[in-house]
Amino acid sequence: MKKPPAFQLFAADFFMDTVEWTVEEVGIYWRLLEAQWVNGSIPNDPVRLARIAGCGPKKFSSGWKIVKSKFNLNGDGRLQNQRLEETREEQRKYREAQSESGKLGAQKRWEKGSKPIGDAIGNPNDETMALQSSSNKKEKDIQAALVFPLRDNKEFPLTLAKISEYEKTYRNIDVSFELKKCLQWNIDNKDKRKTERGILKHINQWLNEASKSQGAQPAAGIERDSKAADEARRDTEEMTPERKAEAKKRLEGLADMVGKKV
Repeated sequence: MKKPPAFQLFAADFFMDTVEWTVEEVGIYWRLLEAQWVNGSIPNDPVRLARIAGCGPKKFSSGWKIVKSKFNLNGDGRLQNQRLEETREEQRKYREAQSESGKLGAQKRWEKGSKPIGDAIGNPNDETMALQSSSNKKEKDIQAALVFPLRDNKEFPLTLAKISEYEKTYRNIDVSFELKKCLQWNIDNKDKRKTERGILKHINQWLNEASKSQGAQPAAGIERDSKAADEARRDTEEMTPERKAEAKKRLEGLADMVGKKV
């Protein structure tokens, strides 16, 4: 199975583990974690570790006194961060579960639609073509769907059709990006996962909050000249009382000229 290109960062845990470290120590730790994710382990050699960390031997030696507590020797005499390997294993199991679920779903759909419809020599009639078209569309929707983990190790596939609905409703945000963020949140927070009845409400609330944070979407074809508006507001706020009085007097004079009262 292909190696995952990225690993999950548990931000709160990482921050609390390194909150008292120097910038150099955090940098060394992060570079070594990246090297382990790519290679599976890192060498138990200070010189080579310094090269991986991208710093000189002296600076590495100082930082390694703190960072080394995060790594242990494995059976091959190399170093590993145990939490990172646990994360790797969890991702592997989750991908395998998704793959198996997809295979079982495809098999069920195939068995359900395998009854032949057509003439005696095997030419499909209109009903056959319609069923095939419908089956292809559903298969495409499911294959490209995001699969949300639920409570009790259940899963909820979010189809392309549903994603398209969200894109029409939440036009001022990148719906695909927000859904991926929502999915990652559910993967990371096992104890807060939703039931099958509650997952759509959860997704809608996530997209609604993202939409509100972006503000109202401008009407089609209209672009707000924010720069001009900001400059005008700033000029007004910076006017001295004398300048404001002078501007008011000028406006009153113009109003008298056209027979209006300011």
